[in-house]
Amino acid sequence: MNEKPCNSFLKLKMLAHQQGKQKNTILRTGIIGSIITAICCFTPILVVIFTAIGLAAIVGYLDYVLFPLLAIFLGMMIWGIYKHKNSNKD
Repeated sequence: MNEKPCNSFLKLKMLAHQQGKQKNTILRTGIIGSIITAICCFTPILVVIFTAIGLAAIVGYLDYVLFPLLAIFLGMMIWGIYKHKNSNKD
């Protein structure tokens, strides 16, 4: 029923830690995803791989997937940086 003050404090501390971890996860995912997508966009890695496994017909459509994916990951990275900087102000 009535919680002890230290239990409430521990719950708040755990919640803050989880939120900080989530901000770092968004930033980390954005950075890693942007790097991988940029490598696939600007180098012929996927073209060589798809040609080697017999999916050369799909190569023409890679830009329709990779550029929006790059935009999404860059957006995640910018959001993560914004959240990380704002959490340091508090």
